[in-house]
Amino acid sequence: MTVPVDPRRIVSLAPALTEILFALGAGDRLVGTAEYSNFPAEAARIPVVGALGGDLERILEKRPD
Repeated sequence: MTVPVDPRRIVSLAPALTEILFALGAGDRLVGTAEYSNFPAEAARIPVVGALGGDLERILEKRPD
């Protein structure tokens, strides 16, 4: 089963997920990351929305898809 989704605004809640999203070519869609998301180097420039698991209010401020 596939879900036809094309998210434009993504929040990553774990450093490993941030790295995977960059590897998939979706790094430009990230609007928030978890603390310690620093690879690749571009990830360090994305606003942090909390530690692992995130802060709900900070995540919602980013209006993720």
